[in-house]
Parts: sequence; structure tokens; C-alpha cells
Amino acid sequence: MMKLFSQLSTDEAGEVALRIATPITNLIEDENLVAEVNKTMPKGDTTVIAMQRFGLAKIVKLLNIAIKQHRTDVYEILSPFNGLTAEEIGKQNFLVTCKQVYDLLNDKDFVDFFKLCLAGGQNK
Repeated sequence: MMKLFSQLSTDEAGEVALRIATPITNLIEDENLVAEVNKTMPKGDTTVIAMQRFGLAKIVKLLNIAIKQHRTDVYEILSPFNGLTAEEIGKQNFLVTCKQVYDLLNDKDFVDFFKLCLAGGQNK
């Protein structure tokens, strides 16, 4: 069962932050990954099919980068939230891992925490 960032005590959150700092840094410093995340739908064709094709292509490219270059980083990030080791994450069902990634990226407190850190105290 996944534990959300907001469910962690201060001590737990501190430990988790220390464990995932390096893998998160590896992801956010990958220029190819950042460029793909920042791609937006081209202007023009905004049919449902065009949007679905764009979204699916983006997901495939992100998965390709994440699996080829950051597999261990992803496992290390998921590990403390799911009470598993990175090795156990790698051996579990792929769809379970996808759900864990989805859940973590939809954990508002987790996302807000890292947005705040990435902002580096800049004015909004």
C-alpha cells in the first residue's frame, strides 16, 4: 500500500527526502527528459485523435527515457513510499509500478513540495 507524502511524520519525510534527493536530481538534470516533459501540443490540429496521438507519443518517449536511462532512479523514488526495496520494485508487475508512479505524481503534497524546492525561493 502506497504511503502518501502527507501521511509521513517529519522524521519519515526527512528520511524519504534524503533517500530520493539524488534520484530526483538525476531526473531533473536530464535535458532530454526535461525537453520531452516541456513539449506542448502543436498548434493547429486539435481533434481528439490528434490530442490522443500526441499524448500517447509523449508517454512512450518519457517511458523510453525513464526505462533506459533512469530505471534505478525511478525504483529508488518509489521504494520508500511503497515499503519495498528498489530491487522489489523492479521485480513486481509492470502495471503495479505504473500505478505507483501515477499515484506519486498525483500526490499533491509530494508535487507541491518539489515545486517549492525547485522554485528555490523565487517569487511566483
